[in-house]
Amino acid sequence: MAHTPLLFAVLSLAAPGLQGPSGETIHSSPEGELEPIVRVFPTLHRIGELPLETPLQPKAELALLPTVDFLSVDSPPEGDMPRELAFMPDGSEVLICNRDTNTVTFFNLWTSMITDTVDVGVFPMDIAILPDGQHAVVPNAFSDTVSVIDIPSRTVLAEIPITGSQPYRVEVCSSNDDLVAVGVIDDAVTTYSAVSIIDVSTLTEVASIPTVSQGAFGAFFTPEVGIFGNITTQLRLTPDGSTLLLVDRASNSAVLYDVATGALAASLSIPGYPTSIDISEDGTLAVVGHEFNVRKLTVIDLVTQTVQGSYDTGADLFWQSVRITKDKSHAIASQLNEVCFINLATGALDATISTGSPGDIELTYDGAYAVVSNYNTRVIDLSTLTVVKTLTHASTSEAAASPVSHHLVGLNNRFREDVHLYDTSGPTASFISSTPSGELVEHDAPRTLATSPAGDVIVAVNSISQNVAIIDVATETIRSTVHVGERPMDVAITPDGAHAVVCAMDENRVVVIDLSTDAAVASIPLSTRPAEVVISSDSQWAYVTTVAGTDQVHKIQLSGAASAVTNSLTTGQMGSISYSYTVTSGLTLSPDDSLLAVCISFDDELMLVDTSTFTEVGRVPCGDFPVRAAFTPDGAQVVVANSFSDSVDFIDVSTVPPSLTGSLPAPDLPLLVIPDPDSAHVYVGSFGGSHSPAFWIYDTAPPTYLGAVSLPSHPRAAALSSVDGLLYAACEGAHLAVVDLDGPSSVLLDQQSISSSPADMVFSEAHRTAYCAQPGRYDGLDVVRMDLVESYCATSPNTVGAGAVLSSSGSTSHSQNSFQLSVSGAVPNQFGLFYYGRSQISVPFGNGTRCVGGGGIGVFRLSPPATCDAAGDLTRALDLTQSPASAGPGRIDPGTAWNFQFWYRDPSASPSTFNLSDALRVHFTP
Repeated sequence: MAHTPLLFAVLSLAAPGLQGPSGETIHSSPEGELEPIVRVFPTLHRIGELPLETPLQPKAELALLPTVDFLSVDSPPEGDMPRELAFMPDGSEVLICNRDTNTVTFFNLWTSMITDTVDVGVFPMDIAILPDGQHAVVPNAFSDTVSVIDIPSRTVLAEIPITGSQPYRVEVCSSNDDLVAVGVIDDAVTTYSAVSIIDVSTLTEVASIPTVSQGAFGAFFTPEVGIFGNITTQLRLTPDGSTLLLVDRASNSAVLYDVATGALAASLSIPGYPTSIDISEDGTLAVVGHEFNVRKLTVIDLVTQTVQGSYDTGADLFWQSVRITKDKSHAIASQLNEVCFINLATGALDATISTGSPGDIELTYDGAYAVVSNYNTRVIDLSTLTVVKTLTHASTSEAAASPVSHHLVGLNNRFREDVHLYDTSGPTASFISSTPSGELVEHDAPRTLATSPAGDVIVAVNSISQNVAIIDVATETIRSTVHVGERPMDVAITPDGAHAVVCAMDENRVVVIDLSTDAAVASIPLSTRPAEVVISSDSQWAYVTTVAGTDQVHKIQLSGAASAVTNSLTTGQMGSISYSYTVTSGLTLSPDDSLLAVCISFDDELMLVDTSTFTEVGRVPCGDFPVRAAFTPDGAQVVVANSFSDSVDFIDVSTVPPSLTGSLPAPDLPLLVIPDPDSAHVYVGSFGGSHSPAFWIYDTAPPTYLGAVSLPSHPRAAALSSVDGLLYAACEGAHLAVVDLDGPSSVLLDQQSISSSPADMVFSEAHRTAYCAQPGRYDGLDVVRMDLVESYCATSPNTVGAGAVLSSSGSTSHSQNSFQLSVSGAVPNQFGLFYYGRSQISVPFGNGTRCVGGGGIGVFRLSPPATCDAAGDLTRALDLTQSPASAGPGRIDPGTAWNFQFWYRDPSASPSTFNLSDALRVHFTP
């Protein structure tokens, strides 16, 4: 357990750990298993509840951010982040509130399918069905309303405003079809909180009862796909609707309210960290579970409104689940990897049963069994307190038991967005089905991206929905959806643009997609858990790592439907590490495709493979947990980022055997390794810790630290443009940064806000556009367009007039050949020259600043000189088909970027000198 100033984190799975950038624990998985759910709580010094944090924008309203478009991959209706569920009284259906798409979906038990979708308010957090089965009630935290759904017609009858803000939890009265109690967070601090009483028959709020603080006191977070959710206060209503029970973590008390009068009925002192609560079916008993090392369960007599006793549980209570058995013999409380049974008559700990970390605890309708949901869901016989069946399928958290039959429906909302159906009839129990929480087809969690060399196609891998979206860049529409299987992650497109190769990790296969037909033409089994893929420059070979069982690297011949594995090598221990999104041990190809470098993370080695013979040619010891590597463009070196030792290694691969030539300190948690085109420098991105966000700059020969270029936030993914030489970096703090790479003179040119922390980024050169993957709440791509013509240098001082301004007209397309440069405000009737070059500089010159440099190849001028008119204006056309310079380095070709500036005479200066306009950077397209 690692502490931060305000929060600490606990992992639900035992695993090696690392002190992370803000003190959080970062999980590394040697076998590549699913990453844990990270639970985050206030520290022991801060135990009150807090309001929910409002997201940047509710998903339903996210259409266009300032200067940034957003391309949603959703296919409404959707059911994203299924948060809670409720059974119909007849057991035929389950209603599910989906937090991130503001919907309620209907799951039919007999077809095991989602049949209907109803839109509700913003950020629905809970759902309850009234006893008559006619109405469902949903609190909407960010629209401050309660939705009442007419179940037979699948319509919303009303959005009822409540007093205060952030309604988040709902309780119904089992003996009254009209009474509903809704927990309201408000600000949870100064005005505290409230319970809103809703009369469903009149569709109005009839009372607002002030209460102790309610709200969020923790959260869960799954690093791989960015799933996040709040853990909030529990409240319970007695079956007759007369009394409301809350716990106050700040004052260590159980608080009872009279619903009819709104009066405080009792405030009972109990042990610390009261969290989970339950009330018996007859309304006479309540139990309260206490978290952390308190290790207590308190029993309250609701008839006398007194504490009956606080009993030892034998271990820390976790996961906020406690249930009273229907016969009131026991309370069942969830612990870290087990549940305990407290005898309610004696207070004794009668049993502790290993279950794995409990997702939820539910009782079957007849009281015969308790069901503890999990990856391995356990069915426990309550007469013997023994497990009689284990049902293995997938992670299951919130669950609900049928009121009339042995069925349980659970939600996988920590790793996926699925609905699970189980038969819970004791020893004959079984898993029945799984389906997405929304109507098909969904596109959930665009996690990784690849773009074709022409920049006209993007393949977005939707990790949760088991498919990829193939996006037409020109129209920014999804042209096809291709199913690829469980837990797809990495993707690459062949350099010829013909195929995409997708790693479906939990399907244990690699899928090859023909991009001319958008069809999966090959499905290649790989054991076990294919994670990362790179493709040779001739598009003939794919190299794929598998990171579970016996870790290997595989060579796959790409030949459409005939694609197949030709060779495999055992590597050593690879795995994953949890940054904001999971990162798996990387691999990379040399520029000539002759060498493959593989990060053997847990063995602290870089493995080098001859690709022609597919044999190992050497292993070089590295720092702690090498996670990413990159060849310099000249192929002479591999540069390796070591996550745990915060170091970067330089490995000479021009010699046999390869050798380590330098190991230097790096920023905390180094992740990105970007060599520049001339192999002289390499740039390493910091991901967190004590170092400020930056790319650290190194000279490669000899390895030397040269300095850093600051960024607005830590970089997650980056692309180096071959057209303009600029680095586009998608940063964790919802930024896209633009960096001019020039060794120690590198500078941050620009930064643009995007919707959230990105998981990946690709850059389309043809469209001058960056696309940032946004899984989690948004399910889409930020679309950041770079201007084809940019003014980047302020107008220089001018002794005559106001100074000249440079602009352009026509098209930057080479094929249209209509590009013109214009200058306005220069000296009237004086001659001047247009100069152009590849780099941006800032050098005093004449009366101003020279802003155009040659980038090592000299500055060029457009001849002959021309004379401004009487207004000081001039327009000059460029014949791009002939080019300003007929041949050589001054040639303006499609796919290149050039800088222009106008220099003109100032006859009033003594001695006579030049004035200079501002400058333009122009990107010329095909």
